[in-house]
Amino acid sequence: MSRMITAREIESEYGVPANAVRSAVKRFHIECQNIGGFISISLQDAEKLIFDYHAKQDSYTWQEVAKKLNASPANTNLKNIINFILPHYCFPCGTYYPIRDADDVLGHLEQYHIKKYKDKYYYLEDGREDFYITNYFTISEFRNAFEEKYDIRLKLSNFDKIQSQLEKPYPVETVNLFGFSEYMIPWKYMEQLMEDYHIYYILKAEVNPYEVSR
Repeated sequence: MSRMITAREIESEYGVPANAVRSAVKRFHIECQNIGGFISISLQDAEKLIFDYHAKQDSYTWQEVAKKLNASPANTNLKNIINFILPHYCFPCGTYYPIRDADDVLGHLEQYHIKKYKDKYYYLEDGREDFYITNYFTISEFRNAFEEKYDIRLKLSNFDKIQSQLEKPYPVETVNLFGFSEYMIPWKYMEQLMEDYHIYYILKAEVNPYEVSR
């Protein structure tokens, strides 16, 4: 049978407050005895409790990490990325990350190959999301590139409008990114699409500027 140790001994020898021991015993239904008026648990259970306590004291919770990244704690994709990179402890009450390791990663995301999309979605370099974000473009990116090249601001909201106006198909793909659909075209078609649309714009602008720009 494992040796018994009192809450007061755990406090004096291992730095875990006796009230924290008593609270953990009740919360996790740890088998205990009352010896000389002091609650006592097995050394084996005490070792787990001591480890848990000190791990939490020197750690951030997942909620704290998410807040530092301006993200929602419900973002499981981000949590999986952080768990992949950071050492962490999983307890019944949540996931904890050593403060020193967490601060290093949070302060140097690029060094750990973590990228950001639309200023709020995180993904790993060379992963699935990185492939599409690097090799494809959205309607928003098309508008920005077109304005930069021709100094013309468009109000297009989707590729369907472009294809309808040009009467020419382009390989639009529906890509699931971070739980929502993005309509994207491979980057190799960007220059051709801009040239085609610029010709259309110039030809139609005098007739109906509103129609070509909306």
